[in-house]
Amino acid sequence: MHDPMTLIFQNKILWLWHVDPERDGTDDSCGWFIRARHCDKTKLEKLKKRFKSEWGTWRENKIGYQATILEMFNVASRIYFNESWSKSTRFMRKYLFDILLFSENGVDSLHVNFDLREPWEMADIIYAWIARIDRPWYKHPRWHFWHWRLRLEFVLALKRRYWDKCCKCGKRGFPPGCGGAFGSWNNNDLWHGNCDSTRVVGQGTVDNGPGSNS
Repeated sequence: MHDPMTLIFQNKILWLWHVDPERDGTDDSCGWFIRARHCDKTKLEKLKKRFKSEWGTWRENKIGYQATILEMFNVASRIYFNESWSKSTRFMRKYLFDILLFSENGVDSLHVNFDLREPWEMADIIYAWIARIDRPWYKHPRWHFWHWRLRLEFVLALKRRYWDKCCKCGKRGFPPGCGGAFGSWNNNDLWHGNCDSTRVVGQGTVDNGPGSNS
């Protein structure tokens, strides 16, 4: 589901959200979860060409799976850190366990893509992984205070209780005994549970959606 809101913090009184401005047409233009599209395009293209020239296809590869992945990360980290061997080596040593674990994760990792993509096509995954790990905490979008939205739960509760209108019967408020509040993913319509015609479809009433009184 396309949703630009990500929860930063919550307690019994308030909820704090980060609302992505969707500048690139996606719900994560700020890079809450860094993907290849958030990275340096020049370096990424350089990495793809390097992967293609070094490995070609898996059929041409002469070493094992894990050794290939480690060497891919090694090459990617050198390009990411502007050919700095010291930074690249320090990064690889620090995150060796995480890299091996990521490479063997059977759900969301390189293991799934290993037989489905050519080596150069995995540059996006590896480069974005390095960028996520290396990002300083203060550069995370959760600190984009200009994108914050605060929700006070007691204010929302009062609004729902006394002001929100049922789109079926037209009455304002959702008091106890109204059957609760029902809504739709397609719009902001709300209706009382007691006004929801789907509860009596089996008795001959057809539900025509929000706003229908049939």
